[in-house]
Amino acid sequence: MLTKHGLSYSWDSDLEGNKLVCTCTLRHVAGHSQSAKFSVSTDTASAMSDQQKVAAALTYARRQSLIQALGLTTTDAGAYGGPAPDAKVTD
Repeated sequence: MLTKHGLSYSWDSDLEGNKLVCTCTLRHVAGHSQSAKFSVSTDTASAMSDQQKVAAALTYARRQSLIQALGLTTTDAGAYGGPAPDAKVTD
């Protein structure tokens, strides 16, 4: 869908102490770009290794920064790992 409208996206991330900052940049073929940042703590009480905590934080931050860059909204538990809602977005 994004390619059809000339859009693409990429991410950059930085680890600042116990905080991961992820920047999603949305680009249009005509040259316009828009960026959105999302930061998340990697300091959790999880039983994961430090590397797993950073990877989990990166996955979450990427998803949230892309949602932000695209101006989307999410509903129901599907957005947070639960069962996805049955309703579909149509034209």
